[in-house]
Amino acid sequence: MLQLGDRPTLVISANVLALLFGACIVWLAYALGKEDNTRSKNFLLCLLGALIGWVVGILATPLDTGESTRFLTLAQAVSAFVSGYLVSKLDRFFEKALFTDDDIQPVAWQRMGLFVASLLLMLTIVFVNRSYIHRQGSQPNAQPTPSPVGTATP
Repeated sequence: MLQLGDRPTLVISANVLALLFGACIVWLAYALGKEDNTRSKNFLLCLLGALIGWVVGILATPLDTGESTRFLTLAQAVSAFVSGYLVSKLDRFFEKALFTDDDIQPVAWQRMGLFVASLLLMLTIVFVNRSYIHRQGSQPNAQPTPSPVGTATP
């Protein structure tokens, strides 16, 4: 049986809102694209953003100390790569993709918005579900810790 923890309203509302926001993102990706392959590019960026958000959401909410230790090691390796190499390359990429001759590129900004919206939506929903459903759902199976002999429990 699914247990929503001690905050079921938060979990249910977050998932319902995620479905609504996800539908809006899909609709925007479709509406902003044309009949050629620009729609598929929009959907690809939404999918990429959602997948990255999923991974970041999992890394942000380890379920136990074993996961926490593994995630910390992985996060250190990824942050070294991102801060050292990727940021320097992305800066030049964003300058060329988002601006040309001091003019903004509206399509590029729209796609950036689709990517970021998908990433944040997936990050939020994974974080909420892992924080409130899985942790709370595993507590009833845990064995209670016995109190020391001779001490009164309230």
